[in-house]
Amino acid sequence: MSAPGADEARAALARDERRDVALLAAASLLISAAIAWRGVGGTPPSTLGAFFDGHLYIDIARSFPLPYAPEGRDYLGHAPLYPALLALARALTLHALDWGALAVVASWVASAACVPAFHALAREVDVPATPATAVFAFANPAWLLLSAAPHAEPVAMLAALLCLRACARGASLASGGWLALAFLARYPAILLGAALAFDALVVRRRRDARTLAGLALPLAAFAAYHFYLAWRVPGFRGLWDAHQVQWDAKLTLPFAEMAAYWSYGNRASIQFPIIYASAAFYALATLVGLRPGEWRRAFLAVASGVVAGFHVSLSGEPGVDSFTRLAILAWPPSLLVAFRAARAAGAPAWPSLSRGSRAALAVGLAGVCAWGAWVASRQIRVAIWMQGQRDWMRPKLESLDADAPQWTDFAEIHRRAGGGAPAPARRGAERPALD
Repeated sequence: MSAPGADEARAALARDERRDVALLAAASLLISAAIAWRGVGGTPPSTLGAFFDGHLYIDIARSFPLPYAPEGRDYLGHAPLYPALLALARALTLHALDWGALAVVASWVASAACVPAFHALAREVDVPATPATAVFAFANPAWLLLSAAPHAEPVAMLAALLCLRACARGASLASGGWLALAFLARYPAILLGAALAFDALVVRRRRDARTLAGLALPLAAFAAYHFYLAWRVPGFRGLWDAHQVQWDAKLTLPFAEMAAYWSYGNRASIQFPIIYASAAFYALATLVGLRPGEWRRAFLAVASGVVAGFHVSLSGEPGVDSFTRLAILAWPPSLLVAFRAARAAGAPAWPSLSRGSRAALAVGLAGVCAWGAWVASRQIRVAIWMQGQRDWMRPKLESLDADAPQWTDFAEIHRRAGGGAPAPARRGAERPALD
């Protein structure tokens, strides 16, 4: 039986952690709004919701309750959960906000909700939760951009974090269910199933019906979704094929396209070093997380490795340009591996640091966050300028309050622009979505 003093100390610590999580979530929300506001400049803030891939998700959202349509087959490469949330929010707010505002606010709220989800995961894998959560939320410029602009990644990240936390607890059905939702937010999230299978079958050596059912849930969602699209859109030939209109990607040797990009990429771009730093961090975390003594938490390394490994094995310049966004689900498991490795190497525990040391680290993180926010707001300005040149964008900006989908034939646009191949697949071509 614990002493009353110990119980009071634990209760005080829990209160402090709840306060810290609430403050970090609020800061995430405010920083996302600030980045968006600075990024749009003189543009009305709600119009940001149509940029990047926001216009695609908005038209999918308008098509609910039966999402997608035969005339919108160029939209099938984008997953339905984020649009579903937009459609739900549109109904709940009684059309008080237009689609653009909803698309942006949904990203802000989802990214803020990732703060308590990551904190809970960090505690589950025995990592100093508050400092790790602060680094997760504010140290990655790619995550700051995804949190501020209309992207499906924050919704996918929230489901993925809850999936990994359930995996850490050995809750097979819950982890499989959350992964199914993550897949419906971003298709590549299903790669995390390799981490779930590794933890359940190899580490825990569980093969009972409950475990197998949990592992089967994401696959069932994958199959059911394919059947739905085949019924809804005649001629549907699979998600990989559906995405070709945006990017004609193929599998190649790992890092082959990144090695080629080193010679032809835009070295003057601030994104250039971030791409390679991210890939190196994820690769190193994968190796470090598989070291002896980390077997019980090796699913983190597997999660980082399968997500990053898949995306460094795709052909085409868009895959390298967008690597920091495409592989963002590798960010939290890699970060947790890094914190666990630092502790194993003898780094001082957060509670043992002096107040001055904590303040210095906080100032350093604030500086990194300010730089990342500048990078993100700059990317928003570039995306608005580039996409603003497109003939098809103006009607979308002028109809953000309309409820009927405005399907666009992007394949035809690409054919007119360049003779057949999707423009985003051609090396050096202008692309509407930047990272």
